[in-house]
Amino acid sequence: MGRRVLPVICDVRNAEQVDAMVEETVSSFGRLDVLVNNAGDVSICTVEEMSVEEWDRIVETNLKGMFLCCRAAISHLRKSAGRIINSGSIASFGGSAGIAHYCASKHAVIGLTRTLARELAPDEVTVNPLCPGIVNTPMWSEVLTPNPDDYEAVIKRTTPLGRDQTPEDMGRAAVFLATNRNITGQAITVDGGYTCKV
Repeated sequence: MGRRVLPVICDVRNAEQVDAMVEETVSSFGRLDVLVNNAGDVSICTVEEMSVEEWDRIVETNLKGMFLCCRAAISHLRKSAGRIINSGSIASFGGSAGIAHYCASKHAVIGLTRTLARELAPDEVTVNPLCPGIVNTPMWSEVLTPNPDDYEAVIKRTTPLGRDQTPEDMGRAAVFLATNRNITGQAITVDGGYTCKV
């Protein structure tokens, strides 16, 4: 497609690796304009049965990783009046049995993002959470609803438009946020109407 990319292997829970990833990116391209925090993890477990290790793994990936990436990128994004897009979720607005660690981390994404939006506004850096609904990815189809019949049933029961979302839907929303200079601190929900309240 005529684009140059730089793949970098990085554990977002590791501050040294995150710092190195950002520095390598800036060294290669000369600047940083957009940070999309999209690393995430989920598992099914009730609070009563959840180990501390399981809680830490999900929260560290979904929240600590986001914090570390933002922290490492901020100085570069200030120079370019850049954009930060953080992956929230429909779980950012409610709770769901069996994924307390995931829901807690995604609620926190909203708070972290809105705080950053205020802190970085003087330098015209926008920060927004992008909150997907049921996206056709392995997280939904293999972890949360491994039975295909259950997957379709969840969509029909919960989504007014009657369809799941695609990675392309999320990509288009991310591009919209990356190219808009006047939206900040706003949770952009792409969920087929899942979070609509009558």
